[in-house]
Parts: sequence; C-alpha cells; structure tokens
Amino acid sequence: MLNFPSTLKNSRFLELALKLLTSGRWLDRIRFCVVWPVGKVQATILELQDHFAAVIYIRYKIKSAPSRRVKTLRLTRSFARSYKRTILR
Repeated sequence: MLNFPSTLKNSRFLELALKLLTSGRWLDRIRFCVVWPVGKVQATILELQDHFAAVIYIRYKIKSAPSRRVKTLRLTRSFARSYKRTILR
C-alpha cells in the first residue's frame, strides 16, 4: 500500500500504522502495538456505521413484498357454459 500513495490519501492513521510496521525498527514495532487497538476501534466504528445505514435503508426505503393470497376464481358458470357448448356440438 505504501507503493501506491493514492490508496492512503484519505487515511492518515493507516499510513502512520503502515510506516511504523514496515520501518523494521523495534521501537516502531512497539509504537505500532500501541496504535493498533486505536485502529481496531476505528474499524469497528466504521463497520457499525455501515450496518446502521443498511438497517435504516432496509427499514425505510425497501417496500415489503406483497402478501401471497390465493384468490378463488368463480368460473363455475362460464366453465359450465363452455362445457355444455363443447358437449352439445
């Protein structure tokens, strides 16, 4: 990711964590271990925001499916007429 800086332009925190992780110095590794929980909290908050937005969208934007009702067709008269026509011909 550090080779492609455009992927990091919106996240300074991620850039800092990657630089600490890739530096190779033991002091930077300790700093990374201190910074890592903050990054996990940030990721968790972003996931919760995403889930909340999805719930709001589903609840208010998507219409419920129409209920499945079986309608009884009253075709007995027309069926009887056509049956008589067929038999009588």
